[in-house]
Amino acid sequence: MGAKKILPSNTPMLVLKLLEEKEKYGWEIIEELAEKSFNMFRLQTGALYPVLHNLEHDGYVTASSRTIENGRVRKYYRITSRGKEHLAAKHAEWESYSKAVESIMGTSKYSESSDSLGFFRLARRRIESYTERMAIDDNDARRKKASEDGGEWVFRGALEG
Repeated sequence: MGAKKILPSNTPMLVLKLLEEKEKYGWEIIEELAEKSFNMFRLQTGALYPVLHNLEHDGYVTASSRTIENGRVRKYYRITSRGKEHLAAKHAEWESYSKAVESIMGTSKYSESSDSLGFFRLARRRIESYTERMAIDDNDARRKKASEDGGEWVFRGALEG
């Protein structure tokens, strides 16, 4: 499986990680992602901006426009505290996944010791806890939006997206 098949589902996590360091504009994110991945992950702008818009919609990043020296307007993205929590959960999820794959492939320093099993259990609990908190936050946001719009809010179950 090439990088093109692995990248789409992990792009939001990677973008959030880059934004954790400092706020950035789109092209800066594209360049840094390529540089840090040794050109393994080379995004087109048409692939990055929908990711950024979704992250902004979900409250994981905020965007602000600034005029630069040549008079052009550039949009900068900054990770939010909610985005940092999401990144931590996704990072734990990724570590569990990659350690499991490494263990199966025989390339892991982890074995079925109580230490590594404890790590997997802890990571799973953290992911489940985060998922529950995000579902509650999402339902609260839906309720608030519906009341602001004067519409009706319908509860959709804690884990439904």
